Amino acid sequence: MSSPAESPSPSPSGADGRSSGTWFALLALCSAALALRVWLPWDRVMGGSWVRFQDDGWYHLRAVTHLVANFPHRLTVDPYALIDGQHVAIAPLFDLLVALAALAIGLGHPATGTVEAVAALAPPVLAVVAVCLGYLLGRQVFGRQAGLFTAALMALMPGPFLERTQLGFTDHHVLEVVLVEATLLALCRAVTDPTRAIPWWLAGCGLGAYYLSWTSAPFLLGALAVWVLTWAWRQAPAWADVRVLGLGVSRTGLSALTLVLAFQPRQLDRWGLQVSSLVAVALFAALLVALADQTARRGWPRATVLVLPLGLGVAGCGLIALAMPDLGRHWLVDLARLRPGGAPSSILELRPLLWPGDRLSLTAPLSMFGAPFLLGIPAAATVSWRAWRRREPDRLLLGVWLFWVLAATFKATRFGYYLAPMLALFTGAAAAGVLAWWTARARPSRWHLLGAPLALAVLVAPTLPEAVATASRDSGPTPAWWQALTWLRTHSPEPFPQGDLYLARYDADAMPRAQYSVMAFWDQGYWITALAHRVPMSNGTQEGADQAAAFFTSVTPVAAHAWMDAKRARYVMVDDDMAMRWTSDGADGRLRGRLLGMPALVGLSAADFAEPMYQKTGGGTLVRTWVFHPAYYRSMAVHLQTFAGRAVQPRHSSWVVTWVERTGRDGRTYKEITRLDRYATYEAAEAQLRSRGPGRHALVGLEPGESAVPLDALVRFQPVHDESTRPGGPPLVRVFAYTP
Repeated sequence: MSSPAESPSPSPSGADGRSSGTWFALLALCSAALALRVWLPWDRVMGGSWVRFQDDGWYHLRAVTHLVANFPHRLTVDPYALIDGQHVAIAPLFDLLVALAALAIGLGHPATGTVEAVAALAPPVLAVVAVCLGYLLGRQVFGRQAGLFTAALMALMPGPFLERTQLGFTDHHVLEVVLVEATLLALCRAVTDPTRAIPWWLAGCGLGAYYLSWTSAPFLLGALAVWVLTWAWRQAPAWADVRVLGLGVSRTGLSALTLVLAFQPRQLDRWGLQVSSLVAVALFAALLVALADQTARRGWPRATVLVLPLGLGVAGCGLIALAMPDLGRHWLVDLARLRPGGAPSSILELRPLLWPGDRLSLTAPLSMFGAPFLLGIPAAATVSWRAWRRREPDRLLLGVWLFWVLAATFKATRFGYYLAPMLALFTGAAAAGVLAWWTARARPSRWHLLGAPLALAVLVAPTLPEAVATASRDSGPTPAWWQALTWLRTHSPEPFPQGDLYLARYDADAMPRAQYSVMAFWDQGYWITALAHRVPMSNGTQEGADQAAAFFTSVTPVAAHAWMDAKRARYVMVDDDMAMRWTSDGADGRLRGRLLGMPALVGLSAADFAEPMYQKTGGGTLVRTWVFHPAYYRSMAVHLQTFAGRAVQPRHSSWVVTWVERTGRDGRTYKEITRLDRYATYEAAEAQLRSRGPGRHALVGLEPGESAVPLDALVRFQPVHDESTRPGGPPLVRVFAYTP
């Protein structure tokens, strides 16, 4: 049976890829990719009176709008980002491309609607570019048919790549994928004839542009270093080839370094990391050339090519950590992305691949990526092994990159947008290899024409519903949030004494300071900046997230006042996702809400606020029962959102629970309720709790919206605006004014 590694490679002229049928198929796949990313979310994003950008797209809109208004001067510090301002942490290339497109379409003076439309459409348009590059990469390394399979899977498979390339998901992630593919394609072309300089320079341009699109771009350089060392070790003792490799890598590194030094703003937090990594590439390449020359001349052992660069690399990192601690810290943070383990984060995209929820899930990768996860990894392992044995550096490069991003995705699912195209590539190579084997052995018939469509249907059809569901997910502000933020913009004073500075140019040395901020959790920070033109307490960089969490989990007004005063906060915004509430199948004990994720940010346990216990039914079945501790009701999140800061006196909502700890069959401990009593008043429940003496007893509530403990009115928090789209229902968003 033919393996993917045995798939016929295209001729240098690439004539096999220029047939009208191939280009028609590629056009159809690009159209399908656009339909999935534009047509499905159109009504949700563009169908209303305002463009509902998704996720971090709001801050990129802020950066693009400011760049268009002040072109060519870019936003480098932002007084609207946080109470004391913030250096803009995003690299410039993505926002620059979007701004240039808007300026071109608007003939130098684009309207606001034009800027928003261009920004919203940028991700799906770049996704089409990524699909085309996926085809070219597959065709270059594995053949035309593998390239088409790659393009089809990239266009239609679910997962983080699809999520980040939807309409309105205006973020630099899709540009990262495009530039990584371009860099890999140039390198794969370069190694077919290493003596040609142009492909190496082109690879360097792709790498440099990648650095200009993401501040943590040395992530790619780590994989390239592993590949170069592996290839050099395999090429030895052909020292002339190793020398040519070193010269090629030096061209790549130097061209990338030139772009970074010329265009990357030095104010970026990771500028030093970027420059030092590319300087390290140049030194590494020079060392490789010198080692090849000396080993050939002096007869040094072959291991010198591997051991000496590794040893010098470790020593250099140690010296950097000692001499420049900040730079060393950035290096360690980036390397930690490949370290296995770690506790699941409260931020979904930072959770490990096998831990997407509150427990381990071995099926999570399959539901996220579909069949390519099952097929692509074994295919990559097979191709990489044969590439090592047969000295095929291009296939080895792609294999190293896949396993590099696979390790990162196991650590944090956000890197899945890098993994998805590589899974598509190797799955496409495997499918093309199987079809080639079948075609060579079966009798020719009309069924041969259906082989590729049938294979594609088998790969795509099972996960197409999940792809549609991914394209239908909504991470933008609700209409209630939009209305509340519009109210805040028109009914609150300007945060700066100079007036409206939203589109003004700012000087880093004399940045204006806001008079007040708005207390909200970090995931609404960009909305507050872009929609209300106000200054949030925390934002999507998670800067200030722990302080916001400390405020919302505060159980005393004194502690809450201290946080408000420290950050000069004058307004508080909470929504119905802040406190806990039952889902539609609440009878099964399922809750949603952000409160239980906040305690971890401040070193507390979620079980101090609410936790599941288990109660036996008459038939002996354990049923999960959520209990809510006094800290839950006293927290600012619940007191403000659920009870509007009013005084509360419990009535028939105070319970006393007694439990025992048991160990389940899976080895995990759980709490089984042995007694649960309800009392008409809090005082009666408290008296009963005291009478039971020491032991596993607690005063709790069983409903998140009915307090089990009395609450005093929060007199310094005055409700000034409620927003609801449900007639007669509780407010979806509340706004409070704080008196310092």
